Amino acid sequence: MMSEPPEGLESDVNKPIVIKRHLLPIGFYSLLSLFITWPLVFHLGSYIPAGNDAPWFLWDLWWFKHAIFDLLQSPFTTDLIFHPAKDVVVMWQTPLYELFAQPIQMAEGAAALFNIATIASFILAGYFMYLLTFYLVKRIEPALVAGIIFSFNPYHVIHSMSHLSLSGIQWMPLAVLLLIQTWRRPTKKRILAAGIGLALVLLTSPYYLAYFLFPLIVCALIYFVAFNRKKLRSSFQKTRLRSAISAFFVAGVIAAPFYLSYLFTPPEYRQAAKDAAKAIFVYQADVLSYIIPPVDNPLFGSLFSSVTNKFTARYLSETTNFFGFITPILTIMAFWRWKRLPRQVLFWLMLAGLTWLLSFGPTLYFWRFQLLEWMPYRLFMEIPGAYAFRVPARLGITTIFSATIAAMFFITWLMSRKPHWPWRLILGVWSIFLLGSLLVDFPYPIVSADIPDVYRPISKISENSALLELPAGKIFEKNVSRYMYYQTMHQKPIVSGYLGRVPDALISQTDNMPFVSRFFVTDYGAFFAGKWELLVDWPDLGDPESPVWPDDVRNGSQLLRNQGIRYSFVHKDLANPGFVESASLLLVHALGQPVISESDIIQFESKRQSVISHNAPKGIFETPAHVSSDDSDYDIRYGMAAYTLESATNGQIIIPYDGLWKIQGVLEGADPLNLEFIFDNAPVQPDIKILFE
Repeated sequence: MMSEPPEGLESDVNKPIVIKRHLLPIGFYSLLSLFITWPLVFHLGSYIPAGNDAPWFLWDLWWFKHAIFDLLQSPFTTDLIFHPAKDVVVMWQTPLYELFAQPIQMAEGAAALFNIATIASFILAGYFMYLLTFYLVKRIEPALVAGIIFSFNPYHVIHSMSHLSLSGIQWMPLAVLLLIQTWRRPTKKRILAAGIGLALVLLTSPYYLAYFLFPLIVCALIYFVAFNRKKLRSSFQKTRLRSAISAFFVAGVIAAPFYLSYLFTPPEYRQAAKDAAKAIFVYQADVLSYIIPPVDNPLFGSLFSSVTNKFTARYLSETTNFFGFITPILTIMAFWRWKRLPRQVLFWLMLAGLTWLLSFGPTLYFWRFQLLEWMPYRLFMEIPGAYAFRVPARLGITTIFSATIAAMFFITWLMSRKPHWPWRLILGVWSIFLLGSLLVDFPYPIVSADIPDVYRPISKISENSALLELPAGKIFEKNVSRYMYYQTMHQKPIVSGYLGRVPDALISQTDNMPFVSRFFVTDYGAFFAGKWELLVDWPDLGDPESPVWPDDVRNGSQLLRNQGIRYSFVHKDLANPGFVESASLLLVHALGQPVISESDIIQFESKRQSVISHNAPKGIFETPAHVSSDDSDYDIRYGMAAYTLESATNGQIIIPYDGLWKIQGVLEGADPLNLEFIFDNAPVQPDIKILFE
């Protein structure tokens, strides 16, 4: 892009220069990274980032290790999720960590690997961006600022909380730096180095093949043809071109074994990807995504919350491409003054402009108002295989990358025009302001990586029976990623599962599982209305005077056993207990009292015989029932048992005759445990087992 090789980092040989240009920047970005992710560094093996997908990535890391090194099998199919399916396809997400970072996981565990990779991504993204920018503009101060913008922008911070693959942006500037060095001075070593750098991008996430390398190649070809077509016959230009092609060939050879696996994906999984791509209109950037800080910014977020909430309320991680208040202005100034800047700034402006336009997806929105119905991304959608990439907003990281470099070219030009200005002070103050505007959720949100102890005994059982984890299914798929992480301890199959692209057949197989299907009601209306109890299909017992349990509930325990399910777990959601209460009570009726009932989890075991008698035609009280006394009111909900009450008044339940009684329900009132049970005109003390408060 420049005709002559500049003085740069590769000529640094003496210690003072090495310290100034390398060790100090590494230390600088390390301190900033520890600050941004505070207090993660003190909990490398015990806590993880609080994003929804973080537990799933822990499972992904564990599964590849478990399959390859423990089971000695291919990691691309599993029978541990979506029980009773046997060959569920698992596609790699980030082979750089799934395979090449396994020694860290073997030594310290999946949580430590995730956290080390996360913190390292911030340090290296800043350092490599600094190296690239310094190589291009020859000034340390703008290069340091470029590293701050690229490494600590909200896109990187937010994705680091959930997506291990997408957080690996550090290889982008390294690959481009090595490629530019190869272009300027082609040698075999540089070709190999550039190929490895490009392969690191490819092996981090397939999204960066489509959203970084593809537009990079397109813009490079346009730039080359526009400014070098007259020199194509020169041997040096031909050597350059062959070197660049060779570097991409090396990258392709390294990454091919992983990308070839996509060619053998079963048709139903390709169809699932095409179906998922229909949500592309949800995951596109808004014009304001680039110029307004995220709502979670501790300094400025509240000032813009009324604006940002409108287009980031549900998809913050996919609609945040903010990279400072001033940086976009500097990029525009670089475009305005491009004739006075080095010619190569046009390449970076071209790349920024192309990816900026593509990030808006098929339609252009401003504050969620549609401005244009057709955008260039529709052309990208016509490329074979493009359906696999359904989040155009992720192109924003390439826009941030290239626009930042263009902005630093303008800053460098301005520094040469105004050498008497106190540039170190100006850029230092800007950097502090920049960090404040880029912050997201400080301190860095983390959650415990501990797995509940209830799974420890199950891990020691030789029987390979499955677990029914609730709530689960399509509506609660984010919960399932946590259950999959728990699986890294117990290593037993689970009924549900979570993958990036899931065929409908796997999702709907629970509809054909007797009794199990009652816990997988797909009713988004009830979900968003907060009526989660309706997401459990309670049986209609008909006449309350002579209710009859359906066969699947009466035989629920045996049915679960027949389907290979021994244990059932209900994970408590204190924010909305409706599903928990409803599901737990139905399981109590079918399976009996829980084996364990703790503050956050209820565990049931499927017996080999039915809990409900086949000769039990009546309910002990109607549903719902109400009991009154002078002091308290009690509501009894969901309750069913064997006989009809003779009386339920004055805060008392009258037991009609002697025997073993099981009364199951929810008692709500000022002091529900003081409800009296009377037999033969005298109070009796029942054995009360509290399922939940």
